Amino acid sequence: MPAYQVEDVTVYSVFFGEGGISKHRFQIQNTVQQNPDKKKRVFIGLYNGTECIAKYFPAEDVERYTGERNNYRFLPFSRHFPKMLAFGDVMVSAELGRGHIIILTKEKGIPLDYQMIEEMSQEERDLIRQEVISAVSILRSIGARHGDPAPWNILWDRDSERVVMLDFENMRKEYKEVPADVGEVDRIIGSKLTS
Repeated sequence: MPAYQVEDVTVYSVFFGEGGISKHRFQIQNTVQQNPDKKKRVFIGLYNGTECIAKYFPAEDVERYTGERNNYRFLPFSRHFPKMLAFGDVMVSAELGRGHIIILTKEKGIPLDYQMIEEMSQEERDLIRQEVISAVSILRSIGARHGDPAPWNILWDRDSERVVMLDFENMRKEYKEVPADVGEVDRIIGSKLTS
């Protein structure tokens, strides 16, 4: 584990690693999402000096953590998916109890919602649709489907005209039945794209 100065450690420091050895530190800056049960949480913070996203799973959610961690390992590198930077068991944290953490790249964009999509121009909806088809095509190429397709699991960056799919906790493998331009795409942005 890198040597940290005492002033580097705050109540928002999360030390994590594997096999009972703490190897990493994530510095919480802000809570982005917290489930109603106040257990699973998503944070923005710093990992190795870079702003990232951290997904925390309490100890009893080890299966959900393991599933999502393995799904991120399975994903190919793509501009449509966040990259997993680190993961492990929470060793020391004043903010969090025992549990597990996944560190992901923080991607540009805003989460979509149904109302936002309805209010967009036809041209922008078509761009999003093509981007989602591209992302789903990559999933199909590895025999997978997203598992929880919804607008809020998509980031849309207007400047780069790019979508990023999020939340691969429920991704299913060995799945090729539905073409990339339906299924997840229709559930995310709707099947009718006319104004």
